[in-house]
Amino acid sequence: MKKPKSASSWGGFPSRLGFLITSAGSVIGVGNIWRFPFLCFKYGGVFLIPYLMCHLLLGCPLLLLELSLGRHFRKGDIEIMGGIHTRLRGCGLASVLAGFIGLAGYTVILAWSLIFLIASLSFPLPWTQYQHVKDTASHYFYDIIQQRGSPEDLREATAKSMSGMVYGALLATWLCVFISTWQGVRITSWVTRVTMPTPVVLLLAMVCYNASLPGAKDGVKAYIGNFNFSALNEPDIWNAAAGQVFFTIGVATGTHTAYGSYLPRSSNVVVDHLCICAADVGVSLLAGFSVYSSLGNLAHERGTSMQEEGDSAGLGLAFVSYPQVLERLPKHAGNFMGVAFFGALFLLGIDSAFALIEGVVTAIIDMPRFENHSRTAICTAVGGLGLLLSTMYASSLGTYLLDAIDHYVNVYGLLFATLCKCVAVGWVYGWAESIEIIGKKSTVLWSAGFGLSVVICLGSSLAISRTKTFKEDGVFLSISIPVAALLLVVAFGAALWIWKKDRHSSLRPSLQDTVSAVQGLILSGPNKLRGSINECAKEHGNAQLPWVWDILIKYVLCAVLPALLLSSTYSDAISNSKGYQDYPAWLQVVGLLFLASMLLSSIVFAVMPSWMDWLAGSPSPKSLPKTSSTQMLCPKRLPHINSSEHFEHCCMHRSSDQGSVSSDNESTSDSAPSLDLDAAVINMSATASAAAAAAAAAAPVAHVASASATNTYVEKANSD
Repeated sequence: MKKPKSASSWGGFPSRLGFLITSAGSVIGVGNIWRFPFLCFKYGGVFLIPYLMCHLLLGCPLLLLELSLGRHFRKGDIEIMGGIHTRLRGCGLASVLAGFIGLAGYTVILAWSLIFLIASLSFPLPWTQYQHVKDTASHYFYDIIQQRGSPEDLREATAKSMSGMVYGALLATWLCVFISTWQGVRITSWVTRVTMPTPVVLLLAMVCYNASLPGAKDGVKAYIGNFNFSALNEPDIWNAAAGQVFFTIGVATGTHTAYGSYLPRSSNVVVDHLCICAADVGVSLLAGFSVYSSLGNLAHERGTSMQEEGDSAGLGLAFVSYPQVLERLPKHAGNFMGVAFFGALFLLGIDSAFALIEGVVTAIIDMPRFENHSRTAICTAVGGLGLLLSTMYASSLGTYLLDAIDHYVNVYGLLFATLCKCVAVGWVYGWAESIEIIGKKSTVLWSAGFGLSVVICLGSSLAISRTKTFKEDGVFLSISIPVAALLLVVAFGAALWIWKKDRHSSLRPSLQDTVSAVQGLILSGPNKLRGSINECAKEHGNAQLPWVWDILIKYVLCAVLPALLLSSTYSDAISNSKGYQDYPAWLQVVGLLFLASMLLSSIVFAVMPSWMDWLAGSPSPKSLPKTSSTQMLCPKRLPHINSSEHFEHCCMHRSSDQGSVSSDNESTSDSAPSLDLDAAVINMSATASAAAAAAAAAAPVAHVASASATNTYVEKANSD
């Protein structure tokens, strides 16, 4: 095995700052520019309340979960899930597939941004030349750049042309992604030191310029100045806030676990994940001021209302509405602002593309079957396949394909993959620990009680909400939640009664025994990971993670994520009569096939783990001496050790820490055989898959579908 040419105490990253900038770049993308501002405009400034609450209760816990999983297991998503239980490797594969599919679609958006960036350098602006059409910017984007097919072409599934302009931009985008990632996160972190701060500076410049334009004040007021607190009673605003946070953080794509796997054990992810989330919120707010101040000027120039000009999101906002703004700016000012806007869009987006491909490459490299292959070869293969897949988006039907596939994978697929990860950490990872503390009967009863309470809560909410009496203002929740909570209390009491009966039939348990039993029953799983986080955080002061995080991961998210799946399905079922966006059946099937690849990988490899061993290789345990849990989770800096020696001690390409993980797994298997979990894992995977499959299957039935390390990549070092 080759040894790394250089190393630092920050693993694959040259410094903590490098990690923070790279991770911030992965969560800040095009959605911060074109989706968040529109949601604020749609719901008013009051949208910030559910948005910030969802960030705190949904985004931050999930981001910390993924970073800590990567740091603890020192692997990508597939082997992390396999480290929790061998039957869960398919769930890890599902998240990697989501990241790869998302990457292929993401690059075409970057390609469009690159085309507009180059076009903004010419004077006059290219789309201003088509004065024979009513909407010059729309004509330029859809007819000239994309060469979009007609509705008849869509119905007949006929792509009559391929846009050479889009395909050329795709090649350039993939080349940029490959050059910046083929040697690992160390090189990527240096690239993002330019690509991450630059768009923020450009956005600031745009805000300063737009503030001087007439009508900018009206645009800002429409963006964030209207506070209608009665909107908080509507479920839609909470669904929109949760969706924005969930998708901008980018969980369940393998990116954050991959970046976390390159961190040293002593890193303080408690503080770091808060910095990353704060950057995400800050850039979103800044982008909104930039976009809507310019749209306010557009409304002023046209003599129209902000409701007419601002009511667009996504592609329409970035590639139609904003180019219309540039048309009306003074000479050369339109060019400068176009370069600033589309440059910011491209640079913010390409940072996310770096993260997506890193998640896929890291997961493949960490498979035993590919651990001896070079990173360059794997990165080339992933990039080549990604380019091949994204080619279909350069066709005349590319926009339709992107919309349908993105909808099925991002709404159903990512929610399903995240649910699997939360269930795995919350209910499978601590299974043996819970059995050891409180007994198998009590553990099974409590797990079944929670699952049943979630099903009853969601089912009763859906049934009651459809009645006229309880439909308004979310009154149905005041009925369904107490019923589910009552069932949970009964399950909790029954579990403690069984524990007392089995272990203390003749002696009354002490208070300490009872507290230990309650903690083992309620917190087992996430508390094991939280112990790892807090041990390492002690080196950095008092930034300790409270037990509330365990509750959020094990209970809140395991209830909220199925609720989001159900809500998305129901919402689309009542708003679309012929399927998602009334697209033809063939396009719905294409989107469902991509989703099915994720669901089937989870189910099939949970039932037949030997098939996954054949595909990815079977990990061979190394005979390494056991270490204490404190040493395993957070090796201390030793005196008289230089940084290079310390790096080899605590971060020797992540895989040298496998002894720690092996020791962890050995102690788990000592307390309860792995076979005890097989039925639970299969049942968990099948249940979660069934929920997402039911949602997706309900779509067509109800005509629904929902919206290396450089050479610091330390190749698997031979620890022996």
